[in-house]
Amino acid sequence: MSEVVEAWSFLREVEKTEKEERSVANIDWLKANKINFEFGSNWQVIIEIGTHKFDFWTTTGSWFDRKNSKHGRGRESLLRALKEAE
Repeated sequence: MSEVVEAWSFLREVEKTEKEERSVANIDWLKANKINFEFGSNWQVIIEIGTHKFDFWTTTGSWFDRKNSKHGRGRESLLRALKEAE
């Protein structure tokens, strides 16, 4: 039984590492595209464009526009939404 526990523990560590790497990559992408943001909680960043406020979760790539309740997933769809909000 302890082998199963060890395997599960190892898997959780791998997932945690991948999550952190994905988050850092998304933050680097935001910086590379010169998108101003503030850090929220739980790997969330807040992006303000005009009167729009976007929540972007760097671990999953999900985003949400607070003004019109529009949401999506992925960097490219976020970039399109940010351009529309300008």
